[in-house]
Amino acid sequence: GSGADFAICEFGTDCGDCGPRDPGDAPLVLCSNQCDSAFDGECDDGEPGADFAICDVGTDCADCGPRDGNGP
Repeated sequence: GSGADFAICEFGTDCGDCGPRDPGDAPLVLCSNQCDSAFDGECDDGEPGADFAICDVGTDCADCGPRDGNGP
């Protein structure tokens, strides 16, 4: 979340260092495999590092990994 030094813990799980977090501030993570080309070994969601842009952002999680749904 905002003010964090690193992003290695799930949001809201490091209260000892970060303090309590508002669930409304949680980052939006997009990760589904609804793309028809999921599991083909090529990232198809058009985001940075993608091979193609034939699927919606976050719908080829198997090949692209989770995507940030909060925008640029």
